[in-house]
Amino acid sequence: RRRGLAPRRTLDSNSMSEGEIEMIDINELRQSLGAIQTEEVAELLDRLEAAEVDIILQEKIIDSLGSKLNAVSNERDALRADLETEQVRLAACGVVALANTPDSAKRARDMRPEYWSASCGDVASLVEENIKLRAKIEAAERSDAESIAMYRKARDERDALRARIEEEPVATVRINA
Repeated sequence: RRRGLAPRRTLDSNSMSEGEIEMIDINELRQSLGAIQTEEVAELLDRLEAAEVDIILQEKIIDSLGSKLNAVSNERDALRADLETEQVRLAACGVVALANTPDSAKRARDMRPEYWSASCGDVASLVEENIKLRAKIEAAERSDAESIAMYRKARDERDALRARIEEEPVATVRINA
């Protein structure tokens, strides 16, 4: 059987504050009660020793739980930081997706590296492709407009020539009579 120290509450204002635990030497207590030891005193001493063991176990459990709580709190803080980063990454994708000119696309991609993601890169590629396709469409529309203008000019020239031909005789024939 383990023999050691058991807690005792004191109110000694010189050395301890109220509620502070002072340890009792159980062996010393057993010796001082040895002459009058009865079964009840022995039982009380055994219970006191068992209580001391329980307190030590509870302190170990509390320390263990405190360590686990700290670890969980640290993990929670890390997860919150990761979540915040992912929220900013998502917002960055939205900003990149809204770009519609080469200049606005360049400005939208100017961000801190930790906020860039593969998804944001995919969105940026699609935006670039969209900008290039719109530029091709605009060029084709300008080309169409130029072609239509050239066609109209050629048509107008043709129509003018026809009108002139119809108004003027091609040749004048004189018959001598």
